Amino acid sequence: MDYRFTRAWGRASVVVGTGVFLLALLIGAWLGFSDDGEFQRFSTAARVLAFVTVSLVGLILGGTMIVAGQLVCVLLDQRTLLVRIHETLSGGRVALVLAAALTAGMLAGCATTKLEWDKPGVAAAERERDESACRRAAIGADGGGQLVAPYGIDRETYTRCMEGRGYAVRSTSTRTR
Repeated sequence: MDYRFTRAWGRASVVVGTGVFLLALLIGAWLGFSDDGEFQRFSTAARVLAFVTVSLVGLILGGTMIVAGQLVCVLLDQRTLLVRIHETLSGGRVALVLAAALTAGMLAGCATTKLEWDKPGVAAAERERDESACRRAAIGADGGGQLVAPYGIDRETYTRCMEGRGYAVRSTSTRTR
């Protein structure tokens, strides 16, 4: 549907509104500044007041018609633009590209980097005790000594603690399910 009648009505409303405003200016000027004998009996202030009044009425009526017509045209232009956007986005290629991008983003979010600490000659149980001690040192205490984990861990403090105990970090990439 292309709304030809509505668009023509909007344009016509702008043209008629402009005509109403110009006609009101002409009538006001004729009433206010005419040399006609009939108008000479009124004072200059009354004739100027008639000019201003008729001009304002024309501005209000014509301006309203102009604005209404322009709004109709703008709304129809916006509708046309939205139809084009919808057609573009509902096309097969765009939907496929968006789906692929979203899938890749979600899969990338599932990959994590796990830090493993390595120290030659240390058993796994001792390394776990050292990690636990450094984790406790890096966790901020909240109020009455309750530990805030896992989000309150200061990574720099944890890393310094582990390195201070002679460990070196080894980074490995893992996938979570």
